[in-house]
Amino acid sequence: MTLMSPRGMLRDEGFWGTIIIIRNGLQKENRAMFKKMFSFFNHPDVKLDYIAVCSKKPS
Repeated sequence: MTLMSPRGMLRDEGFWGTIIIIRNGLQKENRAMFKKMFSFFNHPDVKLDYIAVCSKKPS
C-alpha cells in the first residue's frame, strides 16, 4: 500500500500533486491527522488486506 509513502505519492500524484498534498497536510489544522496517517501506512508491521466485490446484473 503506497498511499502515504513518498515514492507512492510521487508515482500516483506526480511531483506538484505530492507537494500540494504535503503542504496541505502540514497545515496546522491537518498536521496531527496527516502524521497519524503517514505513520500508520508506513509502519512495517501493518498488513493491510482488501476485499474485492464483484456483482453482475441479472439479464
